[in-house]
Amino acid sequence: MAECLTSSGVDIDASTRTYLSPLLSAGASDSQFLNRDFLKASPADFNGILFSTIFANPPYTRRSALQPNDTALIDNLRQKIGPLNFGKASYWAYFLLHSLSFLQNGGKMIFLLPTSLLQTDYGKNLCNYLGERFEQVNIVVLAFRAFREAQVSVAILLALNYGAQPDGVTVSIARNSVELGGMSNALSRVIPTVATTGFQNWRMMFLSSETLNIYKRLIAGTDIKRFEDIFRVRIGVVTGANEFFVVSDQIAKTLQIPDDQIFPVVSNGHAVRGLTFTKDDYGLLSASSKPSVILRLEENALNSEMRDYIKGGEATGLASRLKCSIRKPWYTLDDVAEPDAFFQYMKSSAPHLVLNDSGCTCTNALHRVNFRQTLPRYQKEFIAVSILTSVTQLTMELTGRSYGGGVLKMEPGTLAKVPLVHLSDVEGVDETFRICDEYLRKDMKQQAIRIADEFVLIKGKGIKMTHATAMQNAWKALVTLRLEHRK
Repeated sequence: MAECLTSSGVDIDASTRTYLSPLLSAGASDSQFLNRDFLKASPADFNGILFSTIFANPPYTRRSALQPNDTALIDNLRQKIGPLNFGKASYWAYFLLHSLSFLQNGGKMIFLLPTSLLQTDYGKNLCNYLGERFEQVNIVVLAFRAFREAQVSVAILLALNYGAQPDGVTVSIARNSVELGGMSNALSRVIPTVATTGFQNWRMMFLSSETLNIYKRLIAGTDIKRFEDIFRVRIGVVTGANEFFVVSDQIAKTLQIPDDQIFPVVSNGHAVRGLTFTKDDYGLLSASSKPSVILRLEENALNSEMRDYIKGGEATGLASRLKCSIRKPWYTLDDVAEPDAFFQYMKSSAPHLVLNDSGCTCTNALHRVNFRQTLPRYQKEFIAVSILTSVTQLTMELTGRSYGGGVLKMEPGTLAKVPLVHLSDVEGVDETFRICDEYLRKDMKQQAIRIADEFVLIKGKGIKMTHATAMQNAWKALVTLRLEHRK
C-alpha cells in the first residue's frame, strides 16, 4: 500500500493509463500519474517531492527526427545543464538528464537505453557525467534480444547512491536471461571495470587478451591508413520521396522526361553485391522494371505530362515533407552526381566498398565514396580488397552501430576512422579482386574475407597465418553475437 501511495509516473501516451488499475485499486491517486511529455514535467507537478528510485524506458528518437517543439525543450534543458558536450544526442539522453531533477540524494536510477550510450561520443560524455554524480554506475549490455520490439541493441543502466563519493563506472555483458538474473543479485561485482575517463569499446570484452593484442599491433602498423585518408564518404542522394523521384525507366519514358533530367540510380543495397557494380549489372536492374532512374526535374523544362506528375505529388503531400520542403522548387534535387564507389553501410555482415563502373548515382540506401586523388585501377581494386580483410571487418564490428534486427550500420563519421592496410606492392590484385567479387556475389562472405586476408595480410603484410585466423575468428564471433538479436 505504501509503495502505491508513493509511486508516480509520467507518460505522453494516454493509453498507458489502462495499466494503472492495480495501483489505483490499491490506493494510489490518479493525480500521481501525468499524461504529458516528460521533459515538460517538473518536481512541482508532484508537490516538490523527490523520489528515491526512477525507472524509465525513454524514446530512442534521434535528434534529426525530432519536431520543432521537441528541439525547443532540449535546447532549454541544455541551457540548464551548462557547457556539456552532447553534440547531436538522441532524445533518450535528455530524458536521463532531466530525471536527475526528480531524484533525491542517495537515490538510484534504472534505465533501458540503446547501446549508443557506449558507442557514441555524447554517450560516453553522459557516462562520465553520471559517473561523477553517483557512487556507482553499472551498465549491462544485453547480448541477446530481450525485447522483441526493440530495433537497436539495449543496455540496462543502474546508477546507485546519487550524490555520494564516485566509485567509477562498470560495464558488463549478459549473454542470456540467466546471466542477467545472476547479475541482478550482484551488480556491484560486475567486471571488467571501465574507467570513467577512458571508455573502451564494450565489444572488446569478447576478445581474448591475445587476440586483442594482435589486433592492436596490426592497426598500429606504419602501413595502416584510415578511410578518411583515402576517400571522402557521404550519404547517397536524399530525395525525401523516393516513390516520386526514383522510378523505372519505363515510367520515365511514359512521362516523356528529357534525357538530361534522368540519371541512372541504385536505390537498394541488395543490388550491389560484389566489389564492382558494372554497366551489365545496371542493365539487369533496368530491364527488371524495378526503379532504376532518378528524376531531377527542371522548372523551366517541364512538359504537360511532367506538370501533371508534379501536381499528383503535391496532391499527396510530398511537397510538405521535410526534405522536399527545403528545396526550391521541391521537385528539383540538389545533387545527383555519380560517385567513384558505393559503400554498403547497412549490412548483416561484411560491409564493403563497391567500385562504381556503371555511371550510376545512388540514393541514401548506400553511401557515396569519392577517392581524394586520381588512382590507377589496380590501387582502387587493392583498397576494395583490403577493406574485406578480417582486421578491417573486425574494426567495423567494434565501432559500428548494432541494431536489434541484427543489422550493422556504419555512419560516414565512424567509417572515416576505420583502418585498412595500404601497400604499394599489389601484384596480382586483379585476380584476387575477381575472386572476392565472385564470392560476394554468391553471398560467400567468409570465403571472400579469407582470400582477402591471404593476399593482403599474409602475403602483403607478412603476418602469421595464426594471427590472420585469430582475426577471422574474432570477426565471426562478433557477427554471431550481433545476429543473435534476430532470435
